[in-house]
Amino acid sequence: MGKTKRKKGTGENGLTLVEVLASIVILTLLLTTFLMLFLQSAKVNKASEHIIDATYLAQTEMENIYAVSTGTTFSQRETAIESLAYEKKVTEGIWTVFEKRNETTDRWVKVRLADKTGTMTRIIVEVYEDPKKILRAKMENVLVWKADK
Repeated sequence: MGKTKRKKGTGENGLTLVEVLASIVILTLLLTTFLMLFLQSAKVNKASEHIIDATYLAQTEMENIYAVSTGTTFSQRETAIESLAYEKKVTEGIWTVFEKRNETTDRWVKVRLADKTGTMTRIIVEVYEDPKKILRAKMENVLVWKADK
């Protein structure tokens, strides 16, 4: 049995259709994986941005309330909080709750003051998304109403 001779110019130097299709499938899988990674990264970055913005807003409100607490007495605390443009005042158990809408960020800020006697007040600042009331940030502190000293 002898070898079959091929004519000159019929060598297998090119790619077959199966090889081309296999490389396209592999390339598509790799590109899809990287694309999904980038899309997920963009979603996480957007969610982090919302949380950071809400936390900054809560911190700003907490600092404003602290500034008011340094010049008012414990008995004037509710009036002092209302002076910061808070709209509602309701009672929920031991809490007196104030609410306002931040126009620049379109978020709702809720402040809860513990209704206790003394010069110290437990305070909670919560930041919500406007349409769905989704909690984005929450801070808690204890304030001393310094004008009582």
